[in-house]
Amino acid sequence: MEDAPIYVRIEEYRDVLDIINMIKSKMTEAKENLQKIRELQSEEDSEITRCDESLDLIEKKMDFIDRSLFEPQ
Repeated sequence: MEDAPIYVRIEEYRDVLDIINMIKSKMTEAKENLQKIRELQSEEDSEITRCDESLDLIEKKMDFIDRSLFEPQ
């Protein structure tokens, strides 16, 4: 029984091939979208790092100003 030929209607075979091709296309599209998300996330992480560094610099400058203005010389 295992070696018995399997008969499939041509229309059904073509439908299966169309579905497989559609799935492959959707998988490719999903991978491309995931890559775009990774790129955006990387850009966002870089921007957050720059903002954090800017805030640290501002904080240091504010501390300097505070010490300069309010501490006796």
